[in-house]
Amino acid sequence: LKSLLQDSSALVREAVAAPIADLDGLTALRELLVAYQSGLDENYDYDTFTAVLIDLVIRDSDEAKRRLEILVTDSDENVRENARWLIEHCGANAQS
Repeated sequence: LKSLLQDSSALVREAVAAPIADLDGLTALRELLVAYQSGLDENYDYDTFTAVLIDLVIRDSDEAKRRLEILVTDSDENVRENARWLIEHCGANAQS
């Protein structure tokens, strides 16, 4: 299922985001952020994907905060930016 996060279709990537978030939880956060950025780069309206990410972070906010603190130091600038956005949007007080 995770391989579909790399599909060329933004619609497919968005469709698999929720099942992956449900099955893998926060362990899939980085992969989800990479796929999310692909759609943003394509100017795709990712309302559902955005909601999936927010829900994932809110579900287990303590663990999400820990993982996001790591992701704001990721080698991929887009992952860092999206992690910061989630921290700000979800009210987590992680350091950036």
